[in-house]
Amino acid sequence: MLMASITCKECGHTTTARTLPIAEYGIRRHSCERTRALADAAARAAARRTSSGVRRDCQHKIAHHEHGTRTAYVLDRCRCRPCRDAQAADAAVRARSEAYGRPTTTYVDAEPVRAHLRMLLAHGMGLKTISKQSGISNATFGRMLYGDRRSGRGAQQRTMPHVATAVLAVQATRDTLADGAKVDGTGTTRRLQSLACLGYSTEVLAARLGLAQRSKFGDLVFGRRGVTAGTERKVRVLYNELWCTPAPSENRWQEAAVTRTRNAAAARGWLPPMAWDDDAIDDPEASPSVTVLPTAGRALGGRPARYHHVAEDAEDLLRAGENWETVQSRLGLSANALEKNLSRAGRSDLVTALKNAQDLRGGPRQAHSRRAS
Repeated sequence: MLMASITCKECGHTTTARTLPIAEYGIRRHSCERTRALADAAARAAARRTSSGVRRDCQHKIAHHEHGTRTAYVLDRCRCRPCRDAQAADAAVRARSEAYGRPTTTYVDAEPVRAHLRMLLAHGMGLKTISKQSGISNATFGRMLYGDRRSGRGAQQRTMPHVATAVLAVQATRDTLADGAKVDGTGTTRRLQSLACLGYSTEVLAARLGLAQRSKFGDLVFGRRGVTAGTERKVRVLYNELWCTPAPSENRWQEAAVTRTRNAAAARGWLPPMAWDDDAIDDPEASPSVTVLPTAGRALGGRPARYHHVAEDAEDLLRAGENWETVQSRLGLSANALEKNLSRAGRSDLVTALKNAQDLRGGPRQAHSRRAS
């Protein structure tokens, strides 16, 4: 098919059409000024594609940013051709996403993460501890909290999603605090005093904890000094190991020391382990559940102690065909609390029977089969 072409002598614009009259009409309708502007823009674009700005290599101590990436364009301020092309391509992707109403970035708001970091710091966790638990570097926390002083940038306003997820997952608990962080010493003092009621002297406890007796360990027992998180964790582990084991008295010297420690604890009004529930021993406002030794059958005032009611309920549930897990759920007690209450009531046989899923008569359970029938 033959085509007709006419070229403008002033600007060089060419119109191609099926017939000569249509091509002449196109020449009359074109704008020489617009044609020259488009030609100049194309020339400038071609010059940019072939030119290169100042090339700056990465000067960071740890990271090594490569040329041809937007990271090098932004952080290293490199204006070489590959870095400029990478920045242009990223800008085009963002513009296209914005035009279609899509998210223009994968970054998230850094303010909730910054607030969580400040909360962790206020609770005694250091940046090194947070970094170890989250897997995020200290430098990232520094830029998020204080900004980058070298470049003059302020605190980060956005952060990567995996950084936000990792930091928000860190919680300030007694198990996650740094060893040197200060914590409330109520539970530590109560646990040490309870172990003294079992006959463990301050010398024995200090040796088991790896602490020097002369380093004011006595003040720790009497609650006259602060407690660090590391010491609190050691005492908690030792208490969980010894709370139901009286101090050994293999000879008359040990027997005398144990008796002396027990008498001193009784004279000071200290309470044995059976007097504290697991969920109350660390609470400064909590009261003991019983104020006598676990061998006594009644609390003050002549009323049956609570653990006897727990034992009765557990026995009834066992006869009804319940097991160790279901009894915990029915009574609303943890496994450790249930075992401690049954031990206080002198019903260790119930613990064994529940764990073996047998009734008190030693036979297999029949209740569930009767229910199923």
